[in-house]
Amino acid sequence: MSSDNSNNFIFITNNSFPLGMALSNRILSLSLGMIKNGHAVTVLCIRPTEVKGDNRIQNPIEGIFEGIHYKYSFQNVRSNSFFKRRTDDFFGILFTFVYLIKRLVKHKSEIVFFGNSFIFEVLLSIFAKIFGVFVIKEESEIPSIYFRNKSFPMFRFNVYTHIIPRMFSLNAVMTDNLMDFFVNKSIPQKKIIKLPNAIDVDLFEKRAKLFKIESLPNEYIAFSGSLSNKKDGVLTLIEAFNNLSSCFRELNLVLMGAGNEKELKEIQVLIDKYNLQSKVKFLGKVNSSYVPYVLCNAKVLVSLRPPSSQAFYGFPTKIIEYLLSGKPVVTSITGELNKYMIDKENCFITTGSKDNVIETIQLVLADNILANRIGANGRNLVLKEFNAETIAQTFVKQCIQNKH
Repeated sequence: MSSDNSNNFIFITNNSFPLGMALSNRILSLSLGMIKNGHAVTVLCIRPTEVKGDNRIQNPIEGIFEGIHYKYSFQNVRSNSFFKRRTDDFFGILFTFVYLIKRLVKHKSEIVFFGNSFIFEVLLSIFAKIFGVFVIKEESEIPSIYFRNKSFPMFRFNVYTHIIPRMFSLNAVMTDNLMDFFVNKSIPQKKIIKLPNAIDVDLFEKRAKLFKIESLPNEYIAFSGSLSNKKDGVLTLIEAFNNLSSCFRELNLVLMGAGNEKELKEIQVLIDKYNLQSKVKFLGKVNSSYVPYVLCNAKVLVSLRPPSSQAFYGFPTKIIEYLLSGKPVVTSITGELNKYMIDKENCFITTGSKDNVIETIQLVLADNILANRIGANGRNLVLKEFNAETIAQTFVKQCIQNKH
């Protein structure tokens, strides 16, 4: 699809692409939405992201994925050597700017940066001023999330809240809460637009049909997310499932997600405690292409994210995927979910306590007609509010308006 009003966009990230975690999926969906609106998109990865020796390496160094041209600027596989990683990062940044200069000579383009990389962001802002390029910084998290386990967290936090946002032409934030946060940090309102989380409906549905996992049980509750109980309440879900399994003997629990060694051990201890080895299927970190199939074939989808600063300022990608599946969603309410989610209309809301989770899931399982109706309403919510094609169209309009 081409248009006289088409624009060229370069999406730059320090995350993996095209397959990866939440931010990778966000970039992918927005890219597809841009293409459907007649705009050209190239995705450029500035650093190696794939794990050396891991047979799950998914992203070649360059290619075309669903019509999107992407490339790693230098290497795609991350070395085990600390020195080599630093060298690769340096050349990744260097080659990125070489690519941008060559590209901008041929095609006037807008640049959007997804992720965080202090040195690269400073250099990118200087590059933009020298060459007169319009650069947008995408922000889907409160900056403190990036620096929780790093040195000088408050210094880094202040830099990313007071200085970095001023360096770019525009800041595209995911939620109203995040917009209020930056405005309260004295970032000019005119430098901030809202870029909501989004999903490409066609890709989700295609994946649900093409990428099947044959070993799934017949009836199951599905969970996708972090295996940290503090972040996503997975241990509470297992506790609740233990009670449910005594009443619903055919029911199983399918867990998708990544966790550290401690988190995985906590999950295994709980499964062993309740003798749930045959009832809980742990899929681990699942290739994102297979996630739609798992969700679309579940009886219930559950998210038990407790309140936190990350939950307050963000908007979980998995909730949008859950809803688009058309299956009934049981969820706690954090952040901006309360602006869209209505109990027993487009979802089932739980407080997140074990007893209330049990009660809510029992309600879903006891009434198929109610569950199906609410699941359909949840899907309609995504089609109306989180469709990548519509969101991309609005995003481009806002960029054009802010350039003039």
